Parts: sequence; structure tokens; C-alpha cells
Amino acid sequence: MKTTTERKNYLICIDSDGCAIDSMNVKHIRCFGPAFIEVWHLEEEQESILKRWNEINLYSSTRGINRFKGLALLLQELPSAGPASDIQRFIAWTEIAPELSNDALRAVCSSTETNCMFEKALRWSLRVNELIGQLPTPAPFSPVPQCLKTIRQEADIAVVSSANAEAIRTEWEQGGLLNDVSRIFSQSDGSKAQCIKKILQMGYQPDHVLMVGDAPGDYDAASQNQVWFYPILAGKEESSWQQLTNSYLTKFFHNGFSVELQLNLLNGMKRNLGIL
Repeated sequence: MKTTTERKNYLICIDSDGCAIDSMNVKHIRCFGPAFIEVWHLEEEQESILKRWNEINLYSSTRGINRFKGLALLLQELPSAGPASDIQRFIAWTEIAPELSNDALRAVCSSTETNCMFEKALRWSLRVNELIGQLPTPAPFSPVPQCLKTIRQEADIAVVSSANAEAIRTEWEQGGLLNDVSRIFSQSDGSKAQCIKKILQMGYQPDHVLMVGDAPGDYDAASQNQVWFYPILAGKEESSWQQLTNSYLTKFFHNGFSVELQLNLLNGMKRNLGIL
């Protein structure tokens, strides 16, 4: 990562999985969903469960959601997953916990507040990480390296992701991207909205910050902090990055972003996900 402490006037925050790195589909299809079937022993419902997992995490308005929130959404639809009271306590935890990570879940599992759902969720999450570690390291979408070089001339770059920090560092380093990055914020640093809030406390002006992401949740995190948002469209990632490099960066650096432009970009993402 960059070692200079000099801060530029502009900052661009970039999500990792499915945005800069071509990793989202394979992780959910080969790791997250299968690990759930394995830990919960729901092989008889495998086809419908895997389909629903992918809908929640890849092909709907909740694309890119934190893994534990995604798990909660699935569990509330699956009576066969365990006692309703245990499921509801886990869902409640995902709604109020200040941090949603393996370490936070371990703390619950070691307390008197635990139940079988928390313990299964931790086993599942650790198994997911194990399966991800067995995958070939995913590469960045092809326009990303050049786009980051262009960004770096005018702005600092921060990774803002709900993935775990180790995976982010590995993927960005092996993809040749890490030297362009000033900071990495991962699931252990809080929600994406909380991470952007921390970034603004470093002195950046909100209208000089752009969040680049591939999911409605990325827009929500940007909107909560009154910073701009640029969408990377699922299935159209290459062209989205090319347009960012060739057109939208210039607009951003020359005060060309507006409420109208932001709405048009947001609606384009919603239409692409079939939610508008």
C-alpha cells in the first residue's frame, strides 16, 4: 500500500468483491451456499436453498449484503433450519451488533447469550473462508488497474468492503492493485456507512468523496454520508469501469456530479438488477 501520509483533496472509495475484483459470483456459488448446506445438513433442500441464497446475494436489491445479514435473510425463510426462537435471536443480533464479523460472533458464542444458531453461523463462516482459500485467487476486472492509475493522479483510494481483510489484501496484492491504495476498510471496521463516516473524519469534504460499488447497499452507505456514488453494473463490469475512466472521473474531479446525474446512475443500477 501507499506509505505517504500526504492527503489529497479527493478520495475514491472502492468496494472489492464483484466491483473491483471478479470474485463475487464464484464465492457465493461455490463457497457461501454449499457451506450452508454442509453445516445445516439440508441436502434434501439443496437446490431451492442454493437458488434462494444466490437471489439474495447476487440478483436482487440485497446484492453485496454482509454475509451474516444475508444468512439472517435466508434463515428467516427456512423453518427447517432450527428452532424459531434461536433463529430470531440470531436475526436480532445481525440488526443491532456494532460489528458483524467472525470475532464478534466468537464473542457471542463464548457468552451465555449463545445458542445453536450462533454456533452454526460461526462454523459456516469459518468454512466459507476455508473454501474461499481453496479457490484460485480472483483477478481484477481488466479495466481496473488503469483506472486506479488514473484516479491516483488526483485522489486517494480506499477499499471499503464487507469482506474479510485478509482476503482483500491477498486479492488486491496479487492483482497488482495494492500499491495504489491508501487504506483498507473491511468487515471488522464496521458497516460500509460506518467506514465512510470514519473516512470523512480524516478531513475529506463529502462532495470530494466518491463511492464506487456494485450494489444498492453501496449507494445507501454513500447516501447516509452525503457522498457521491458510481455504480459498477453486474454483468457489465468492464464497460462500467471503462466509462468511469473515460468520462465520470473527469466529471467528478471538475464538480460535474449533480443530484440529477446521481439519480440517473442509481436508476441504471436498479434497472440492471430488475428492481425498477
